[in-house]
Amino acid sequence: MVETFETTFFVFSNYMKLLYSLFLILFLSSCGSIIPKQPQVTENKIQVEQKVSTIHVPIEVNLKNYLVEAEKQTPKKFEDEKLACEGVSFWYKLERNTLEFDGKDNQLFLDLSGKYAIKINYCPKCTGFLSDKENCIVPRLYASCGISEPMRRIQVSTATALSINRDYKIEANTKLKEILTEDKCEITVFKYDATEKLVEEMEKALKKVTADIDKKIEETDLKKEVQKIWKELNNPIVIPSIGYFYLSPISLAISSPNFSKDKLNLTVSINAFPKVTLEEKKVVTTPLPELNIASEDKGFQISLAIQGKYNSINSLLAQNLNGKEIQLKKEKIKIDSVLILGATNQKLSFKVHFSGKKSGILYFAGTPRFNKEKQIVSFPDMDFDIETKNALLKSAAWLFDELITAKIREFAVYDISKDLNSNKAMIEKELNRDLDKGIRMETKLKTIHIDQIIPMKDELLIMTNLEGEMGIKLL
Repeated sequence: MVETFETTFFVFSNYMKLLYSLFLILFLSSCGSIIPKQPQVTENKIQVEQKVSTIHVPIEVNLKNYLVEAEKQTPKKFEDEKLACEGVSFWYKLERNTLEFDGKDNQLFLDLSGKYAIKINYCPKCTGFLSDKENCIVPRLYASCGISEPMRRIQVSTATALSINRDYKIEANTKLKEILTEDKCEITVFKYDATEKLVEEMEKALKKVTADIDKKIEETDLKKEVQKIWKELNNPIVIPSIGYFYLSPISLAISSPNFSKDKLNLTVSINAFPKVTLEEKKVVTTPLPELNIASEDKGFQISLAIQGKYNSINSLLAQNLNGKEIQLKKEKIKIDSVLILGATNQKLSFKVHFSGKKSGILYFAGTPRFNKEKQIVSFPDMDFDIETKNALLKSAAWLFDELITAKIREFAVYDISKDLNSNKAMIEKELNRDLDKGIRMETKLKTIHIDQIIPMKDELLIMTNLEGEMGIKLL
């Protein structure tokens, strides 16, 4: 974006350089100093409508590191028991293998496989007749599975679905999919299916666990984090030696999270009115808008308004042109300054100070005409300002020869497309970089072109269009 402004600015500075030789002819042929009256710049009545820019940024989050951390934080062994005087009492132990994660659509699946062991005792009847504490009136029956023998196999599966509502709240819904017991534990001595009881108790425990998982996820204050980002999006970005970039966002949308294996994918979409200015402007941060649901479209189409006050552009011109000396035959002419005074009805007025054997001021005026298809700028009506003409009539009337003005217009034609194409690779390189440790931005710039060049009264407005694709990966 920055290079786009530099390219357009180069059109004008290049144009002024091409006029040097013509100025020399005028200067060396005039008698005494030429100081015509400065032209007046009047108000322009121009309404320019900037199109809304839409930026879709696919974000890919590699969950591998998060899942490794989840693996570390999850206990390797689980134990629980349920004791009762009358009926069945049991104790069980579960040892898990490595957690297995898999994602598809909006769900993240967790598979926990492992092995278990159970100890059971049974009392058909208890009484507290001779004691404050109930006791079994007959000897208890004891049995076990996975004790002093290979432990039995078990597999548990859960699924977590995520979504984000319009108030930036994360909504999680974790469900127990199934519990598979590959090795049954049937106690034949009193015809009891311990595996069924184990599954029943585990389902109760896991329902509580899944509710806790959802609560923990939903406690994430996403809105607070997005508000910080929104504020930053409204702040200007300083462009060294050029000016300030303002994104000026107006809406924000996030697509539903989508899982693919161990990757989380979502798309952030922003509508904005981006612009580049040479002067810093006061920023009024708009409130965080209600969140919209984004599509999964890719790419961006940016209508970028580049605004430059003429006094700021003149500062850039001064760096490139002021003080230049040109030798022609035996005479040397120094360009003291070249200034853009402003525009009246889109016609730019230029002021040129020169010194040497001859010195003075010349004023030119011309309306830039831009061919959008060919990306060529020209000044078909470039001519001396009326006051300069009056001054020249008194000293060098022959300078009104059509050949001279035709030559000026010929030199004022410039093909911007060459510079845009050469800058395209440079811009793309700048947009392919690491934003932070583990955060990589990847960009493909498809097209870059200028739509309009509009001289306003006090500033130059350049409407630029950029199209491409951008993505962010969290490694």
